[in-house]
Amino acid sequence: MRGLRVGAIVRAGILLVAAAACSPDPTARAPQVPTWEVVAEADARGMWMSMWGAAGDDAWIVGGTLQDGGVAVRAAPDGTLTDVPLPDNTAMLTWVHGRAADDVWIAGLFGTLLHWDGAEWSDHGMAIDEAFWGVHAGPEGTVVAVGGPFRQVGSAPVIARGDRTGMQTVAMPGSLSDFTANLFKVHHDGEDGFLVVGAQGVALSVPRVGEAAGMATGTTEDLVTVHGEGDDLLAVGGRGMGSLFERTEDGTGWTSAQTVASGASGVHRVDDAVALVVGESGFGGLWNRADGTFEEADPATFDLLHAAWVDPDDRMAWAVGGNWVGSTYTGVVLRGSL
Repeated sequence: MRGLRVGAIVRAGILLVAAAACSPDPTARAPQVPTWEVVAEADARGMWMSMWGAAGDDAWIVGGTLQDGGVAVRAAPDGTLTDVPLPDNTAMLTWVHGRAADDVWIAGLFGTLLHWDGAEWSDHGMAIDEAFWGVHAGPEGTVVAVGGPFRQVGSAPVIARGDRTGMQTVAMPGSLSDFTANLFKVHHDGEDGFLVVGAQGVALSVPRVGEAAGMATGTTEDLVTVHGEGDDLLAVGGRGMGSLFERTEDGTGWTSAQTVASGASGVHRVDDAVALVVGESGFGGLWNRADGTFEEADPATFDLLHAAWVDPDDRMAWAVGGNWVGSTYTGVVLRGSL
């Protein structure tokens, strides 16, 4: 009997191992257009502006309202949103990015720039009227934040570069000395610097040390955000109609890659061929570089989807945004498997 039991246990173990080996790996299959599930809508905490996570069980969503200030939540894989206490009088938050669970940077209105070390906040903000619209934590502790005016508050674009020991402003290139609009987002360039995109088709290269330089884009449309891996980056923007731009092969500029049916605000590269893009009036879908197609997802909201994020563990797609027309600020959060 004992031999029979041992044999049965061994056979059962083999079956379990075989079943595990045959279980589908969501990151191994071709990405599919998400069917959105509404996690939150008409959220009175405010407009959700950005999402980022070190892992699927350690994701942040930030936003808020102009009147009541900033709000941050942690998003669990099942869609549960848990409020995170912020420093007193934190202004509305606009973007979040980090290197690890204990190294997270959050930007906001009126020069707000906060760092989370896994246990407490530190304030790295600047005493300026302008908003920081984007922040990116690069390698070796370097961080760059960019921004500009908000609703007639502030008068010029702003670039701040530094680390946890301090932030310093970086001057605009002389060729853009008359540019007074916004810089929206920034991303590490895969080498030793950062790429910045902004209003009116403006793009910049910001090295870790030294002066910023302009980059050609061939467009006057607003470029709202940028995302990618290494030096393989995709920028999106446009109002009404959306535009996708890829970095040129020599890395010195941007070239048009695709036009889509609605203004694009958020992008997340899923792999080297596919990107999740979201934007105006609940617009979203997958862009496929290989065949130059864009497949739209069925909309689950008519609100602006401002940012996209894809969980690196199980390739769950998230989109966050809301409504911030006039004095009304409400948020929406969507999720769906790729």
